Amino acid sequence: MIDFHAHVLPGLDDGAEDVQEAISLLLSQKEQGVETVIATPHYMGKMTIQEFLDRRQTSLERLLLKMPEAAPRVIPAAEVGLFYGISGVENIEALCVAGTPYMLIEMPQAEWSSWVFEELQHLTAKGIRPIIAHLDRYMHLSKEVKKLLGMPVILQVNAGAICNLRGRRCVSKLLKAGKSFILGSDCHHTIKRPCRLQEACHVIEKKWGKILLCEILKKGETLLHSESMIDRI
Repeated sequence: MIDFHAHVLPGLDDGAEDVQEAISLLLSQKEQGVETVIATPHYMGKMTIQEFLDRRQTSLERLLLKMPEAAPRVIPAAEVGLFYGISGVENIEALCVAGTPYMLIEMPQAEWSSWVFEELQHLTAKGIRPIIAHLDRYMHLSKEVKKLLGMPVILQVNAGAICNLRGRRCVSKLLKAGKSFILGSDCHHTIKRPCRLQEACHVIEKKWGKILLCEILKKGETLLHSESMIDRI
């Protein structure tokens, strides 16, 4: 299983505070069947791309020095907050999942103006394939989400959301619209915001069947392994 959304790199954002907590998170993911973790610390445009990459690399190296062999593989990426002009930022593609064109995008919490869709289109024109993080948070923006579903983006739903009614409603709406999605834990802490992927998989299998669960997991694997990974960690 691949976790496409996880805040496991220590000391970078509101996720793991230190190496020990990061290792605890990774081992909890491994216990739930996760073999690969896409590490997605927040990037909100408040520093240069290079500053972010340097901080991320330092954090990753600190983690790798003490990470046990039993832990899942970690692939560096980012959760990129969408802002006006982002598509014009030099080297923005460096925030994609390492070695792929996929970029995890956090959409604005307020209503989406026209610039939001224009920036997504511009990113796509640059060869970047947006993954919309935790779509379950935005389903109340019905008109905007409907427009988003018509775009060439990949949808990610949080495991924790699927374990409650709101998330299950989101999945039902996506399935009704004929849309698929990938899973992410969006884990930050072992207790406050833990990985709930195993629980979410059980919910999906129970409510929608094993075939759908297999399709969701296969989609994630296909996305990751269909691209040439140049920096596998």
